[in-house]
Amino acid sequence: MNLSHRCFLASKPGENLSDCEDSIFPEPESNESDAIHSFAVSDGTTTSFFSGLWSKILTAHFASDPKAAFDTEWSQWLKLAQQAWQIEVRTIASSTGVSMFTRNGVRERRPAAATFAALLFEDPDKDNTIPWKAVVLGDSCLFLLRHDGHRSMQLTRSDQFSNWVSAAESYATPLPHLPAFHFSRPRGDEENLKEGDVAILATDALSRWLLLRAELERPVWGTLLALKSQSEFEKFVSDARSQKTAPLEPDDVALVVFQTGPAHEYIEKAVFESNSGDSEGAGATQPATTGNPAANSHIPDSATASIAPLPPNEPAT
Repeated sequence: MNLSHRCFLASKPGENLSDCEDSIFPEPESNESDAIHSFAVSDGTTTSFFSGLWSKILTAHFASDPKAAFDTEWSQWLKLAQQAWQIEVRTIASSTGVSMFTRNGVRERRPAAATFAALLFEDPDKDNTIPWKAVVLGDSCLFLLRHDGHRSMQLTRSDQFSNWVSAAESYATPLPHLPAFHFSRPRGDEENLKEGDVAILATDALSRWLLLRAELERPVWGTLLALKSQSEFEKFVSDARSQKTAPLEPDDVALVVFQTGPAHEYIEKAVFESNSGDSEGAGATQPATTGNPAANSHIPDSATASIAPLPPNEPAT
């Protein structure tokens, strides 16, 4: 089985990639190697404290020992990442010329918050299928594209995204937001990946847009598979943001695409035709016919998303 992957990041319009509060493992453009079997994306919530640093520490922590994220209790797994973040921000706060905002934030133990989604693949089984496991927290999503269609985890509709998200915090809390874990057989009930299947990890802006495109019957899976370079990805993001109907919101974007050989035909055929006018080609399906209110207007900007409070005994949404 010919395995391949592609990883990309894009910042908000007008910002540099170094300003991006999303993070990814492996690094962008470390592509086309079948030696990498673990992947992660994270999105630092803009209103929290040093959230971009926190998202980078989370993905680096996962990369250092991917299996530990699935074999260790969640709060315990977070502990080393939290310690690394706390050391880093204390070092920043003690440096010369740092702002009072930063020093006060460290003194007051202001937390960072970030969503997180990660995948780990095992070596192919004797039947040439690939066992996998995933962890998903917040509105970063995992998409599985199989022969019989696509599904997403944890959010499944574009109207489920909001400015309140479940997230991992950089200080331990009595009631942390807990992620969802997914396992293929024998540990879980999910099917192994087969040749032609595709797995995608994406942070919130792109995840929401991918779901909306599918709801509009204009999916773009094939375009994602065709991306080969950072410049191609940046052009795709720019074109998607420029759409007059249902544009991609102007937030940071992280994307991982994992492919198991040539994709199923319906995936390859689902391509994005950029058009900043009222429609994308003659006879394009119009949003008003979908029954989804989110499809009839611009998607609200979630760049100012906040961490959601978690009342006792109430699951995160």
